[in-house]
Amino acid sequence: QGDFVGCVAATLPQVALKGNTAEGLNPMRFGPVGLVVGYATSPGVTRRAVEGFLSPAHRPQIATIGVLCRDATGGGALIEAVDRNSPADRAGLRAGDILLQAADQPIGDQIAFAKLLYNLKPEVPISMRIRRAGVVLTLTVTPGISG
Repeated sequence: QGDFVGCVAATLPQVALKGNTAEGLNPMRFGPVGLVVGYATSPGVTRRAVEGFLSPAHRPQIATIGVLCRDATGGGALIEAVDRNSPADRAGLRAGDILLQAADQPIGDQIAFAKLLYNLKPEVPISMRIRRAGVVLTLTVTPGISG
């Protein structure tokens, strides 16, 4: 839903190192003084993480198919690499394929595909429409569990 859940933050301090300056110190910084780094997660992401840590496996169960993608020209997600023996490899996906649709959802770009994949259940087969050398194909992929 996009609601704010919390924040983890850290302040990066200024560090001074000895050097050959007139004052005898060469100030070196790790980021600007007082820089705060933080992030927040949505309730859905937090819920999934907590459920995973409470499960018998003690870790979130995130679906993966074993591909590296980037945005495709004209829409979709271009597969740049397929991990050997991954669910994608076993389903017949190849580098150069463009993902157009997965689990009945259109894939507009690599971020849309990542979001869709995050919400899938591992070990549940999905249908994927791809474009390969100008031909549209439908393949079935069974996502595995990441990590």
